[in-house]
Amino acid sequence: MLAYIGLLLTIVITIGYGVTHLAPLRLSVIHERQPLFVLLSDRTIQNRYTVKVINRTGEAMQADLTVIGVQGALIDGKERLRLTLPPGKVTPLDLFVKAPASAVTDGNEPLDFVLTAVGQPELTRTYTSAFMGPGGKP
Repeated sequence: MLAYIGLLLTIVITIGYGVTHLAPLRLSVIHERQPLFVLLSDRTIQNRYTVKVINRTGEAMQADLTVIGVQGALIDGKERLRLTLPPGKVTPLDLFVKAPASAVTDGNEPLDFVLTAVGQPELTRTYTSAFMGPGGKP
């Protein structure tokens, strides 16, 4: 009986800790696989991503989304994308990232999505994904 009480207490404490220590901002990025990439007529490569941002705070916030790791990469034609995140909600986004073909030398370059809350640089989340292109080693 005492062992069950101890086990139940441990479970309750673990769940309580998990709930009270949730990150206020969460970022998830999924690279679309069909097609892996598109080579455009202006000699740039385009990849498509599904991005989900969760604002776990009690108030709306604005955040900037940027990409780093591939020279000249732009999100929907911009260096920085300003997002308005409603409180307690998931914000799904379909984004296109374009980069010069010369920036993709190995067919698969690491690409970091960086989300930073405006006016709160301590609320920064980074998600590492990949930027696909032609080439690579056979």
